[in-house]
Amino acid sequence: MQTDLWSQWSKEIQQVEIPLGDWAKAGLDWLNLNFAGFFAWVSSGAVVIDDFFNTAASKPDPLIWMGILTLLIIIISRSIVLTLVTLASMLLFLNLGHWVLFIKSLLLWGVSLLIGGIFGAALGALFSYWRGLRRLMLLILSFKATYIFFTLLALTSVLFFTSITISIFTCSMVTLLFAMLYTLRSFEQVPTNLIEIGDVMGASMWKKFFKIELPYAFGRMKLFTANIALATWWMLIISGVIGAAGIGGQFVKALLEQNVTNLTELSIVIALTGILIYRLFKGRWIFALQNHGLLIEGVGR
Repeated sequence: MQTDLWSQWSKEIQQVEIPLGDWAKAGLDWLNLNFAGFFAWVSSGAVVIDDFFNTAASKPDPLIWMGILTLLIIIISRSIVLTLVTLASMLLFLNLGHWVLFIKSLLLWGVSLLIGGIFGAALGALFSYWRGLRRLMLLILSFKATYIFFTLLALTSVLFFTSITISIFTCSMVTLLFAMLYTLRSFEQVPTNLIEIGDVMGASMWKKFFKIELPYAFGRMKLFTANIALATWWMLIISGVIGAAGIGGQFVKALLEQNVTNLTELSIVIALTGILIYRLFKGRWIFALQNHGLLIEGVGR
């Protein structure tokens, strides 16, 4: 009898279906009807961006890109070992036949990191000017629901953008969140005795922010750069699920086709690139912070 009641209750729930799909379609139709010109402009811009990335990845000779990237690694890391490992990895990617895909993914990662990092750090610094607002934003960013909401918002880009612009939009959104979070945390960790010194000296709120809090927070922020860079790279891979360009899309395709050869090769490219990105940023900033005396106890390479 209890089973019959549950069965009847289940049927009654299914009789009136909530038309979520119809609502979404109606909303999309309304947007296309009222903002057709805007979406046409966005689409034309996306095509230009696609052409730029495809040309930049495929036209230059691999040796040119290797030279540029090797020079950048030397300048940023100042590590011969990391430079040689990176060069050997690039030669491996070229040998496996995934060079163009690697360069396109690296360009997408770099642009997304730059856009999201700049805007995220700027917003984090802006919110940190007022201590109450800073703590409110930290509270909001402590909820997982915040990241789920922004991830879903980023995934809606598949409705309006091309594969390359989907990658940039989704990765920039995630980078922005992480950059904002780590910037807020960096400001929150400014020692109160430094603020008190500013009070004793009669400094205004504006001067304390720019002369004390901002320099200290920027020094602390460097510790988190590797985490932000790595999060951007992994989001580039994950965004392949919704048809984004780059190595993530090809990995998903190989997975669906059960192509073991491509899966193995792409896994090697993804893992090696992620490790090199992390070591590049982690090692360089730790070295810089040690030299300037800003490295706290217990943080190391």
